[in-house]
Amino acid sequence: MNVKGKILEFPNYTDTSIIEQAIRQAKWATTWLSEATGERIVVCPAVTIPGWFVKTVSKPLIPVVATKILSTQVPKLIGQRLSLEQIKRVAHQVKQKTLRSDNLI
Repeated sequence: MNVKGKILEFPNYTDTSIIEQAIRQAKWATTWLSEATGERIVVCPAVTIPGWFVKTVSKPLIPVVATKILSTQVPKLIGQRLSLEQIKRVAHQVKQKTLRSDNLI
């Protein structure tokens, strides 16, 4: 699949909304985590595409990476450096947000 700016081109489909959605979700997560942890936590948007080779035709607005190589690409992404304590606070908030009510019993 090809990446052209904010357009993702698959063989039978072209998507123009995924990148914009990732940007919106990162803004939401930045607000939520900053409020939940009591300090500014900046979430950088990225899109992962499972099962596809990603070819960048023109620079995307945000990183678009094949899931298969995600672990090698994450360290290269520029973003906020978090301390171990910040990571623990963020992980705790994510865990709390994702717990289902039947897991609380």
